[in-house]
Amino acid sequence: MTYASVVDTIDSWDWNWFCICNIYEKLKDNEEIVLTEEQEHWVAQWCYSNLAKVHFKNALETRTKGSYSASWLSIFLWYFLRKFNLTYPKDVLLDMTSYDWIEGGRYIGIEYLEALVSKHELTTRILQNLEEGIQNDDVLKNHFDYCKRHRIAEVLPFSVSELTNSDRGEDVRRIALDAICSLSTTPQSDLENALPQIVDDFKWTIIEKLVEMNSQTCREHLLSLLQTADEEGKLRSAQKLIQLENMEGLKYFVDWIRTNKKAPGETHFERSPLASLRTLEAVPYLIELLKISYQPDFIRSDYDYFGQVVLDALAAIALQSDGNYQSVRRITEDFVNGNVGAIQNINFLHIFIEKLDQKYYISKSEVQNITDVVTKLKTVLGS
Repeated sequence: MTYASVVDTIDSWDWNWFCICNIYEKLKDNEEIVLTEEQEHWVAQWCYSNLAKVHFKNALETRTKGSYSASWLSIFLWYFLRKFNLTYPKDVLLDMTSYDWIEGGRYIGIEYLEALVSKHELTTRILQNLEEGIQNDDVLKNHFDYCKRHRIAEVLPFSVSELTNSDRGEDVRRIALDAICSLSTTPQSDLENALPQIVDDFKWTIIEKLVEMNSQTCREHLLSLLQTADEEGKLRSAQKLIQLENMEGLKYFVDWIRTNKKAPGETHFERSPLASLRTLEAVPYLIELLKISYQPDFIRSDYDYFGQVVLDALAAIALQSDGNYQSVRRITEDFVNGNVGAIQNINFLHIFIEKLDQKYYISKSEVQNITDVVTKLKTVLGS
């Protein structure tokens, strides 16, 4: 190899590309580095001269679900636009609604464009993109987020459609759900209509929202699942029905625990469906759960708390009214007295009854003076 050929080889290299790559690598990981005015000008001119080489509307190549790639050129142009407040043509900025990339360990989104393009023009492009179809999940999330923040109800047909799209990631469908609940004038009806069309586990997210809305349609759907779903689906349906205070769900729940001799895999950080119960109709089922939990073959976890969950549910029902309190107290006392000697440690339930009495009379203190409460407590406690 001759000296001349070496020079020719070096001269053939793209030194501008080499420089811009190094500038990007240095700046993105170190905010303290500051370029001179001349260096910033050089970067800006490089960006402007290469801008026509990238079509940002199609710059993201989506390969598999949740995975996509982009050219380094598009990343550099996108990064330096924001880093140095460059001025790009409006059509390029609007195309950037279809682009996003990672910076600082997270996707940036498209909020930066709101300072560069008018709301009317940005909204028009956002809706146009939705109409044409968006393949990339993160780009679609940005569109839903924009519409939700700016109260653009025209997004609703697209949000409802994505709820039923099992090819989308769960986070996309969740933000679509948020948009519906935030923007729709009939969110419950929208979700009820979508529910039968959702064939994957995302239906449970919709069901949870409809349970919060006390949806009768959801209740009927859950009762159907209680008959037709697999065992896991039936149990989940039962738990949701309990939240709706449906006794068919509670009955299945009790039967499942009796058969499996253990409580479902809940943790201290999860709210038990039993905590939603407020009706006296549930008390016999709760007493049955107590009885099952006392059985020697009942499987307890290292941090068993199921019995306490049942007692908390009984207390919540009791404190709904004077009549409820009297009924829960009597039924619990009858359960204790009827199983003395048959169930080990059942006498500990007297402590529950005493605490229930205290809670009840304390709750009555809002309409009684403290002297009345103390007198009643002494009477109950026999002192």
